[in-house]
Amino acid sequence: MKKITHDDKWIYLYTQYHEKDKAASLPGAKWTPQKKCWRTPATPECALQVRSTFGDIADEPLRHLLAVAKKRQEVLDIANSGHVKVDYEYVMKPWDHQVGATLALSELDAAVFNGWMGAGKTAVTFNAARKVGAEKVLVVCPTSVIQVWQDESEKHCFPDEWRILGLSGSVKKRAEGVRGAKPPFFAVINYEAIWRKPMAETLKSVDWDVIVYDEVQRIKGLTKQSRFAAQLRTHAKQVWALTGTLMPHSPLDIYAIYRALDPGIFGTSYGRFKHRYADVFPLPNGGEIVNRYVNLDDLRNRIDKICYHVPKEKLDLPPLTQTERYCEMGKDAARAYRELEQEFITEIDEGIVTASNALAKLLRLQQVASGFVHTEEKKNVKVGDHKLNLMRELLDEEVPKGEKVVIFARFIADLDMIQETCAALDLSCGRISGGHNDYEGWKAGEFDVMAVQIQAGGLGIDLSDASYCMFFSHWFSLGDTQQALARVHRTSNDSHVHCIRLVTKGTVDEKIIKALDGKRSVIKFILEDLGAPPEVADEAEQQELSW
Repeated sequence: MKKITHDDKWIYLYTQYHEKDKAASLPGAKWTPQKKCWRTPATPECALQVRSTFGDIADEPLRHLLAVAKKRQEVLDIANSGHVKVDYEYVMKPWDHQVGATLALSELDAAVFNGWMGAGKTAVTFNAARKVGAEKVLVVCPTSVIQVWQDESEKHCFPDEWRILGLSGSVKKRAEGVRGAKPPFFAVINYEAIWRKPMAETLKSVDWDVIVYDEVQRIKGLTKQSRFAAQLRTHAKQVWALTGTLMPHSPLDIYAIYRALDPGIFGTSYGRFKHRYADVFPLPNGGEIVNRYVNLDDLRNRIDKICYHVPKEKLDLPPLTQTERYCEMGKDAARAYRELEQEFITEIDEGIVTASNALAKLLRLQQVASGFVHTEEKKNVKVGDHKLNLMRELLDEEVPKGEKVVIFARFIADLDMIQETCAALDLSCGRISGGHNDYEGWKAGEFDVMAVQIQAGGLGIDLSDASYCMFFSHWFSLGDTQQALARVHRTSNDSHVHCIRLVTKGTVDEKIIKALDGKRSVIKFILEDLGAPPEVADEAEQQELSW
């Protein structure tokens, strides 16, 4: 090698011609005609890759980056030791695991706080930002969590410490809010907005002290927002990721997340990454499915280079009792269910079932199990009261009077029926779904019951005022289900938590519960049980994950 240099964004490699293949193999390597050299991202892990590829000649120019790579492990070792001293001011006394997490975030250039729901990730972020003296902080989070950051700042920030800008309105208006912000501030923006114009240019024009990705699993896919997050990395001194479900669906989720933190850890080619950690085989339609995951020890070791873990076992959670209560369909619902199931099985036997129509049929079966059918005219028609009667019985006879209850469900029609039933019982019932949010009313004590769509209510909200929760219907994702339950079963709840899952006998409800409890793929388990070919079950599973 002739020479090596670097700036804040790139490591520049001036190589001999015979070394071009070595240079091209580095993460994110590109030839730059203007400088007549190769370049790779200027991150600690990329610096290690350069030294590994070209030998000690790279040590001196990359001394700073290599020192940061060494520091990462040293800091995480101390953070995990349990003997970390609190050397920063705080509003609320932190738990031991929060002290370790604060050290990890404040001392590392890129860090992941993978803490079980209720671990206090927002409090840790404020404490770490205070410790490093951050004045310009960008928080990217799901839309439903923006208000949470504003609420949590009242608990964990000193008066007038930062302005918390929960940006709303058009993308243009939000971009103007960022440009006009005077430090110190936290700018809180949803994932869907960051890559759009003029927000993208605005975010790149700011020298951020810290960028925080809350519920970072939102950038697990190869989406526009995940690609933009990878570009935004060079515009901040530090990048922190917060999550309770680092890999909600599969080990392959980790690629895009770590690309936004340090592309040297897993590289910048998803194809290479996938074939390193998954055994895949092609489908007749041109797609491919994962047969099994491989090299998982290496995957874990790379994840742990910048990740501080707080599993559920480390938290002082209240006792949890989880039970199932069963109901049977009436004649009309049973007839509708059997006809639909037989139609499905016939299609399988005749070989005309596809992944897409298999998913559609599963949804229809699940809807009938709840007590309604969705007609071709796009209307929801009730076919049975079996689950509603069970829910009514539980609310009226088994839940103590005065106790608040959260009821999770999958479908909007479920929420409609839940609210109608609660009204008949003279119980006030709020709602959290994609188009409705009564969370503020819940916090103000206005509701006895909160009906929550699982997909909308699994992130960023605290429902721990309730000691009872029910799952009226069930989601196919174990991660989303755990997220939902964790809104009630968390450290801020000082009561014994009772979780009741409502199950319609002889339906997909039973199969979903069995798959979730066994931590198996719900889609694959049900379709294979019905006799669908393995390739259809696998492809349907992949489609469901992509949703």
